[in-house]
Amino acid sequence: HALSKQAWNRYTEPYPIELQSLVADYAGVYKQSVLLCPGSNYHISLLLNLFSRSLKGKIIVARPSFPLYEAHCHYENIPYQTWDLDRDLQYDFNLLPNIPAGSVIIFASPNNPVGNVLEKNKLEHLLKKHQDSYFIADEAYYDFAKESYTDLIEHYPNLIILRTFSKSFGAAGIRLGYTIASPFLIEELRKLTLPFLINQFTITAISEALQDKELLQSIEKQIKYVQQEKDKVYETLLNIAQEKDFL
Repeated sequence: HALSKQAWNRYTEPYPIELQSLVADYAGVYKQSVLLCPGSNYHISLLLNLFSRSLKGKIIVARPSFPLYEAHCHYENIPYQTWDLDRDLQYDFNLLPNIPAGSVIIFASPNNPVGNVLEKNKLEHLLKKHQDSYFIADEAYYDFAKESYTDLIEHYPNLIILRTFSKSFGAAGIRLGYTIASPFLIEELRKLTLPFLINQFTITAISEALQDKELLQSIEKQIKYVQQEKDKVYETLLNIAQEKDFL
């Protein structure tokens, strides 16, 4: 019904402000701290290009993680180092390369495909210690974690959070992601983000979804179900490993 009301012969807003406000409210941040994009992949590539142009430090990429980080560096011939997970597939500060001033560290939490997380207090330690470097946290799966980094944005302008509606909303085909960062950085990123990227179908679909309380409750229920099933799978695999003496 909402789609039938749209003027399909007209361009959308260059940057859909009303949708931006709805997303900001949903995320619990100020609208000035949010920038929309056609999938978080777009801003991953844009941020890597932006920082690599005037890089004073290093690009550091978590490994193993979402392959686009390293793939884009290869495509654009961007030098980088890896932050390798430890033998238990966890983030380990002892394996984190030296971080000179002006560096950029990109990681996912929860991490795809491993599933490990970087605890908020550990990230906050890094943000305080390296205030002259940026940390890009890919929170595509944040709904399935015990905590998110959202409340750190107000206190740490060197934190950038990437999110998407493709996971918990099951809306990968709608193609909408968003970046959360300080208002200053969001404005700088907006200058490099092409206008009219968000199409009318995406704007309408996500706008309707974010204002549908019944749908949001259904999604929250599904998230809890997935978390419960995840715990069951973990316990089952752990029991099998112990029985087979794998541990």
